[in-house]
Parts: sequence; C-alpha cells; structure tokens
Amino acid sequence: MLYNLPIDPMALIIGFSILSLVLLIVVIICIVKLNKLYRRYDIFMRGKDAETLEDTIMDIMDEMEELQEKSKVRNEKSNRPKVKLQRAYQGWRWQHLPFPDPRS
Repeated sequence: MLYNLPIDPMALIIGFSILSLVLLIVVIICIVKLNKLYRRYDIFMRGKDAETLEDTIMDIMDEMEELQEKSKVRNEKSNRPKVKLQRAYQGWRWQHLPFPDPRS
C-alpha cells in the first residue's frame, strides 16, 4: 500500500514529524501565555493592597448605605422648617387679608 503512493513514505514521516514539532512549540507558547494571563488576573483581582475585589465592593456598598441614610435624615431635617413656614404663611395670609375668609 505505501509503495503505491506517489510520495516517498519517508517524506511523509518527516513532514508529519516537523508538523508535530511545530504544533508542540505552539502549545508550549500558549501554555506560557496562559500562565502570564492568569498571574495578571490574580494581581488585578487582589488589588493594590492585596485586598480582594469583593471586599472592596462590599466596603463601598456599606459606605453608600451610610451616606443614603445620612442624606435621608438631612432631607427630613431640611423639610421641617419649610413645612412650618408654609403653615405659618398660610395662617397669616388668611388672617390679614382685607376681604372675607373663603374657608368659612
């Protein structure tokens, strides 16, 4: 069967050997690049202070909740004088107008 091929069988063996070596080199290069990428990813996920990204996000979420609570309290405090002023003005307005009170 091999003698019926138009190409020398030794040339096929050498060709496939060279192809195998080239593919082996490509696989080794890919493994090295993968290891580099994994190291970079690990460093990225740890952050500058070797703190995990998850811990950093949780800290930021806690700070955000505290700020929202403080904001809500401040808004409530700032609305109290406004409501009191509106009530006082409405009461003053109806009492000091020269024409009759429409509410009665």
